[in-house]
Amino acid sequence: MAGGSPEEVVEQCLRGKWRVLNLAHRDLSVLPFHWDWAGLGAHVDTMLLNDNQLIMPPHELGALTQLVELAVDHNQLTLLPPGLQALERLERFNASHNNISFVGPDIGRLSALTHLFLCHGQLVALPEELGNLKRLRVFGCHHNKLVSLPDTLGRLEHLEWLDASNNELERLPDSVQQLGRLRTLNLASNRHRVMPLCVAHLTGLENLSLRHNLLTDVPPLDNMAALARLDLRNNKLPETLVRLKHIGSLLVHGNPFTKSAALVRSQHVESEEQEEDSRKH
Repeated sequence: MAGGSPEEVVEQCLRGKWRVLNLAHRDLSVLPFHWDWAGLGAHVDTMLLNDNQLIMPPHELGALTQLVELAVDHNQLTLLPPGLQALERLERFNASHNNISFVGPDIGRLSALTHLFLCHGQLVALPEELGNLKRLRVFGCHHNKLVSLPDTLGRLEHLEWLDASNNELERLPDSVQQLGRLRTLNLASNRHRVMPLCVAHLTGLENLSLRHNLLTDVPPLDNMAALARLDLRNNKLPETLVRLKHIGSLLVHGNPFTKSAALVRSQHVESEEQEEDSRKH
């Protein structure tokens, strides 16, 4: 935590001494309207408001037009901060661990975003305008109540990492197959009964998790030569997984056939106890 009261931190930023406005971990419930927000906008490029009790940051947040990073995670937000669409230089935005239930179309105006985290919320849908974030490389929306992902997802041509685990997804939009740079895809703890066929077209994918779904079959994945790790634990899969022999690390515990030890493979198979999922966001 930066030293001094919030007013002292703001004063240091207004003097141009600090570019980072760090108000994290202060148990703040409101931010004063009377601060010189326009002055802060001329100096501050990073604002950390995480781990407070904020319900709604002031609309003046939009005056911080030089921001490249904004963290409002671990608060009590129900909506994204007002004025967010004015932050045209914003590259990293974290609004995870809130009570956000709606993301409006204005999110698509943040065209400079490379990292976006909307995890651990109450979202049931995402706007189609998400597809306008052409520079996005990392997107986390896990631990929500999403029943679908927008059809425009395939426009995110630079996306490398997508975590949509712990939602209520039963399918993916076909446009996902256009994500040629995607390397990691986490769909664990959803409601997929079959592996989405669009996934089989992701020839550059290296890490795929469909753990804790309702899968009864997996299609041939021979075109996925880069796939190094496939997590299929805790599904309803039969012994036909032997056709996935080209995958170096295949996690299959918790499926019906593993209970009778019907499958013996020479490849590396990790047990559930050997791995503990960890996420930073």
